[in-house]
Amino acid sequence: MTLSQLYYFRKLAQLEHYTKAAQELYISQPSLSASISSLEDELKVKLFQKSGRNIHLTDTGRQFYEIVCQCLNVLEAGIEDLQSQGEEETVIDLVCEAPLLLDFIPKLLTSFQSYGDSIKFHLHCDDLSGIITGVRSGKYSFGFSITQRYDPDLVFLDFTSANAFPQETQLLSKSRSLLSVLSVTDERVEPKQLFFVYSKMRYLPEAEQKFLTFIKQNQSS
Repeated sequence: MTLSQLYYFRKLAQLEHYTKAAQELYISQPSLSASISSLEDELKVKLFQKSGRNIHLTDTGRQFYEIVCQCLNVLEAGIEDLQSQGEEETVIDLVCEAPLLLDFIPKLLTSFQSYGDSIKFHLHCDDLSGIITGVRSGKYSFGFSITQRYDPDLVFLDFTSANAFPQETQLLSKSRSLLSVLSVTDERVEPKQLFFVYSKMRYLPEAEQKFLTFIKQNQSS
């Protein structure tokens, strides 16, 4: 029994007509007839019975049709799932301390995405201890902090002098407008120090390598 035979059987069972089924399957009618006959011989049952120019499923054929449909549906769903995984957007989990969320991070990500990469970011907010623990464990891809603490597994890249993102972005403008509507004070913090945090022990996928390269290129801009 082959996968092709199961597909041929399902199509023939749906159309109940050899000529129409063969046309939709892009095979000759004799080839379809031979395939179904071989399947019946292997199963030792009659799957179809003739009714004039048409055919109909036997009781056993109907039972087999349900089984075949279930099997092929599972197979097709599995294939679609694997294909969709390959099409998923690349996501980087970026964590930072709260003062950086309103101003610096939107500018940074807008600047990076202007290069045309389809990388998406999930943003997280945490304190220094959470950033260190999360980046070290791989929960977060990278982090930004306004203070540093020695950790043998991490690199605190000094980003203090970087000024590559001075422009007002649309995202930042919308953020400030929203704060105004909500009567929330825009207490932006201009950090005296800024550090990019990443693990020197963890393998970085291609997307994360791209972002790290971007950061290093702009470190002293």
